[in-house]
Order: sequence, then structure tokens, then C-alpha cells
Amino acid sequence: MYKPQASALSFIQMPPPRLNYPLMKLIRLIIKPYMRSLTFYDPEILFPERFVKAYKKCTDKKIRLILAFRHAYGDDPQLMAALMHYSLPRYAKKLRISLPKFTHAHFIYGAEVPMWSDAFVRWLLPQVGAIAVDHTRLKSDDMKRIRTVLSEGVFPLALAPEGNVTFASEKVASLETGTARFGFWCIEDLLKQNRDEEVWILPISSFYRYDKKAIKDVQAIISVIEKHCGMPKEAIVKKPSSKDFSDRVSLSGIARQLQACGRALLLAMAKFYHVDTNTVAKEHQDASVLTQEYTKLQSHILEKAFSTAERLFNLNQFDSETPLERMHKIRSRGWDSLFRRDLDALTDLEIELAKREAGEAWYGMRHMEIQELLIYVNFAVIDENEPLEVLVEIAQNYHDALERLKGGTLHNRPNTIMKHPVVVPGAGIKVNDYFESYQKNRKSAIIDLTEDLKKQFEESIVEYRSIYPKNPKKT
Repeated sequence: MYKPQASALSFIQMPPPRLNYPLMKLIRLIIKPYMRSLTFYDPEILFPERFVKAYKKCTDKKIRLILAFRHAYGDDPQLMAALMHYSLPRYAKKLRISLPKFTHAHFIYGAEVPMWSDAFVRWLLPQVGAIAVDHTRLKSDDMKRIRTVLSEGVFPLALAPEGNVTFASEKVASLETGTARFGFWCIEDLLKQNRDEEVWILPISSFYRYDKKAIKDVQAIISVIEKHCGMPKEAIVKKPSSKDFSDRVSLSGIARQLQACGRALLLAMAKFYHVDTNTVAKEHQDASVLTQEYTKLQSHILEKAFSTAERLFNLNQFDSETPLERMHKIRSRGWDSLFRRDLDALTDLEIELAKREAGEAWYGMRHMEIQELLIYVNFAVIDENEPLEVLVEIAQNYHDALERLKGGTLHNRPNTIMKHPVVVPGAGIKVNDYFESYQKNRKSAIIDLTEDLKKQFEESIVEYRSIYPKNPKKT
């Protein structure tokens, strides 16, 4: 189904970012039908005054602004684009706050995006002022562009502090420290110019809600996983019909069925990586004990996926490295083998060897794709009380895992269920409040600010659930 890359390609050098205003005008015209094609309804912004007022202050040159958005889904950047070009002007109008004609942001994106995307995306990103950043190699030109946008740019900077898709909207993953660093750098640059603007970080969280008919889509995903995993009939829970949707038992059954799918996927991974499964094969185990054993199994599989890829790429693993650091290192080495900077200088023999290396790298990257999901997604257990939107999220993650096991990537993730995005801007963080601490101990101040940013993301989950409770009371 998925065709391996069998030849090394030339490295893709992206042109410097710029702002193409005619293109931005076109984006505003087509953004709504484009979002419909991505299965989005119009976004709802809770506490919109936080977003609108912060943007207004930025464009009035009263503050410098970093928009820090959650990256729980693969299409968060597209949603952010819709917020900037469609939703923000409309909410500003409702609040009777005047904004400039163009509302936009400079997005930071991963340096690997041009390698897995198509020619249109590679053309588009520089045209809208987007800036590439490499997780493993910080380049001075990229950092200079970011500092220039922050201190001199017409529009705010937008980035995802989690650094990766995290696959869970109601669980905040560990944050990278770049957001805090950029904020402090901006203060330093402003002070050098004797400017007194404040620097603010506005956290933005997004959540997807679904119509009742989405339960049929979840059932379809479950059926696909059951079929591909060859799950025995006794493991399959009776599927509820749409008319039973209001009954809590229906969703509980879906949760149990998804849990069986998650564990079946774990067993398939364990078999592939030759990880022992005897501890989960014992009959009549206590449910909590069995859950613990499946959780341990997931950890063992992740470690085996790491060691397999590291062996293929001849990488050393250090005790101080986090799972994400190991994954980023594998990803970087894989892309370096698939997209090379030295093809023009190679001999005929070296080109043939580069083809073999590229083929091996493609297979090595399949392990990285599995690692990413094993780091963030729980395949061992599902709470039976989860609401529909969480079950949809889990089902899509499991379907993603199935496709990645077959050779796919995040780029191949199915996106067919219509969703209602709910966006929650946080209260905002004034970076200047941490600058005195930064001058005394940079590392400590960066950590403190990053932790407070994470707390605001977590508070946004609470605010979202105060409006949309998990299990609303029937009236």
C-alpha cells in the first residue's frame, strides 16, 4: 500500500520567507471552503476578548506577541490559519474592536515539513512568512529571522510549544523551552533599541466536538482495526445503534471495544519487534494487573523500536536523552539519508550506495513513526466514562497506528469526520515579569516560564470543560 523511497533525493532548500499580500487576500477569500474540505465547521472561540485584545495591542505596537498554540491534532496549523484570516476579524467585529485589514501571523514549522509535503506547500510556506526550525540543529539564520519578526514584524509569531503532534487535546505534553527563550530574546532586543513594549505569550488551545452521527464513523474505524488485527469474535463488543447513542452504556461499550483494539495493536507490535507477551497472555488476571502489564508491554515495545532504529542508523543512545530527543535524532538522521546535500559531488558508485542507504533509511523511519504514537498514545487502557469526542480522538489515533504499521505516516492519517472546533485562548503571560529572574539565572527563568505556560494550557482544558462538561446532566 505504501511505496518505499528507493532513491536519495536532493536536499530541499527553502527560499527566505516573505509576505505576499495578494496571496493573503486570496487566502481570506477561500479559507472557509478550504476548511470545509478539511472537515471543519466554523470555529467557536471561548473568551474571544482575550484573543482580540491581545492582537489589537500587538498591531497598535503596544506589545510584542507570541501565539503559542497546542498541537494535539495534525491540522492545528490549518485551524490557526482559519482563526487568523476568518474567525479573528469576525469576533473583533462582534466586540466592536477595530483591527487592521490583514490579520495574520508568522508561523514556525518543522524543517522536515518540506520533505514530506508537496510542491504547493513548499511554495506556500515562504509566501506567508513562515519560518523553518530544525529540532536538532538550530541555525543562526533561522534564529535571526525569528528575532526580527518578534521585534520588528507587523504580525505576531505563532508556534507550537509542544514541538510535535501530541494526539491528545485534554492532556498537555511536556513543552519545549523555545517559546520562553524567544520571549526573553525579544525583551533583550527591545532594550537595545530603547523600546518599552511589553512581550506577551498568548496560549491557545483547541478542542474538537462531533455530531452524534460520528459514532458510526467510530464504529467503522473499529471494524477496520478488528479485521486487520484478526481479532477473535469473543473480543468484539456489540456495536450500539445510533438510536441508542444517548445511553451512557453505548459509549461504555465503544470504549471497551476500542480498548480491545488498542491491546490488539500492541500485541501486533510486540510480535513484530519480538517482545515477550507472556505476562499479558495469562488467563483470569485481575483487570488492574492486566492493565499494568499492557502498560509495561507498551514501554518495552517503545524501547525495542528505539533500539532497532538506532542500530539501523548507527546512533548512540545516552541515558540523559528523553524519548523525544531520541526520536528527533532518528528522524533527523533519516531525512539526511533521504534528502542529501552532496548528491552532485558523488561518484556513480556512491550514488548507487546512496540509493541503498535511502531505502534502508525509509524503513528505519517507519520505526520512528511507531515511536511517536507509543510516546503519546495510551494503547493499554481506556476509561469507560470518556465522552464521544475523546473516543473519536482515540479511534483516529488507533487507526493512525494501524496505517503506520503498514508503512504510512501522519501525512496519511484519515481525516473524514466533520468536527466543530472550540478554541480557548488563555489569560496570557507577561514575559517581562520573569526578566529580572532571567538576568540572574537564565535556565531557571526559562523553566519557570515554560511551566507557567503549561499551567495555562491545563487551565484552558478546565475552562473548556466548564462550558462543555464531559457528561452533561440531562434536562
